[in-house]
Amino acid sequence: MIKVGFVFGFQDRGWMGGINYFRNLLWAINLLPRRSIEPVIFTGRRTPQALLDGLPPISVVRTALLDRKHPLWMARKAWQAASGRDLAFERYLLARGISVLSHHGPLGAGARLPTVGWIPDFQHLHLPQLFPQQEIVMRERLFGALCAGSARVLVSSRHALRDLQRAYPQHAERARVLQFVANMSPLTAVPPVAELERRYRFRGPYFHLPNQLWQHKNHGVVVQALRVLKDSGRHATVVCTGETVDHRNPGYRDAMLAAIREAGVEDRMLLLGVVPYADLSGLMRGAVAMINPSRFEGWSTTVEEAKSTGKRILLSDIEVHREQAPARGVYFAPDDARALAGAMADVLDERIEPAAQAAFARAARDDLERRRHAFARTYQEIVLELVQPAASAQAVAAR
Repeated sequence: MIKVGFVFGFQDRGWMGGINYFRNLLWAINLLPRRSIEPVIFTGRRTPQALLDGLPPISVVRTALLDRKHPLWMARKAWQAASGRDLAFERYLLARGISVLSHHGPLGAGARLPTVGWIPDFQHLHLPQLFPQQEIVMRERLFGALCAGSARVLVSSRHALRDLQRAYPQHAERARVLQFVANMSPLTAVPPVAELERRYRFRGPYFHLPNQLWQHKNHGVVVQALRVLKDSGRHATVVCTGETVDHRNPGYRDAMLAAIREAGVEDRMLLLGVVPYADLSGLMRGAVAMINPSRFEGWSTTVEEAKSTGKRILLSDIEVHREQAPARGVYFAPDDARALAGAMADVLDERIEPAAQAAFARAARDDLERRRHAFARTYQEIVLELVQPAASAQAVAAR
C-alpha cells in the first residue's frame, strides 16, 4: 500500500469549504474498493480535535513541526530558509513511510518526496476588485511557485485548468483535473424538520443557501429576490448556513444585515452561521430547494451536495456551474433578482410529493457510489503516475 501524506493545517472553521474538501476526498479514498493508496493525516499538536471529527478512520499523526511558533516549527522554518528545502519535514515524512505528499507546497529543489499541489481556484483573475492588491501579488507568487515545484498540480474544473494554462503555460503539463464529489453521509442522526424549525425559529417551506457569507457568494441577489416576492404578495424563507466573516471584507456581514433590514425581509432571510453537521444535513434534506447565487466557484460544494442528495437547486449561470451540470438545476443570471424570484415561486407552486422527492433522493444515493468511486480512482491514478508509472498506465487503459 502506498502511503500518501496530507497536511491538515486548519485551526478554525474559517474556511469550511476547504475542510469539507478534505473530508470528501479522504472518505472517497477510504471507500474505494481494492485501493492501492493509504492516506495519512499530519497535523499539529494544537489542532482542535473537533476539526478532525467527521474524517474517515485513517491514521492521524500529530507533530509540533506543524504548530506555528512552536520551537520545532521555528527551527524547521529556519532550516528551510537557509537551505531552500524543507528538510526537517521531508525527513519526518520519509521516516514514516510516506511516498507522496499531497495538497501541499513543494518541499524544495532536490527533495526526495514528490508533492501534489492543489489550487482551489483562480478567483483573483476573474474578480480582482474583491482582492487587495497585496493579496493578488501573494496569490500569483504562491501559485507560480506551486506550479514550478510540484510534481503534479490539481485543479477542480476544466475552467480552472484553462486559467492555469493561460497563467502558467510553462507548467501546464503537470496539471490534472480532479472534480470532487460531496459525500453526504452524516455520522449522526439527522434532526427532523420540526426540530430544526423549533431550534432555528422558522416555519413552513424554505430554501437552503449553504455558502459562506463572502462577498463573491452574492447573497445580495437573494435578498432582492425575497423583496420581489414580498412585493408581489408571496412569502418565501431562505435559511443560510456557513461562516459569516469575510477576511477580505470584514464589514460585509453588517452590510448584508443592513440590506436585509432595508428590504424588509428580516423574517425571511435567516443567517444562522456555522451549524452542526447533522443540522446542516437536515436543513439541506428538508428544503424545497437549494440556492447557490455565487459569482465565482472553483467547483461548488453546494452544487455537489445537491447532486448527491437529489435536491433541486437554483444556481447562478456561471461557467463552472454549467460544467457541474446538476440534473435538477435551474439557472439564473447572477444579477437577475427577478429571474431568481420567479424560479423560487415556481418551486413553491410545484410542491413535489414526498414520494417523488424520495425517489429523487434514492436515485442520487445510488449514483453517489459510482461518482465517489470515480473521484477516488482519478485521484489514485494521479498518485500512481508519480510512484508507479506503469501501474498507472495500465489502470487508465483498463477504464
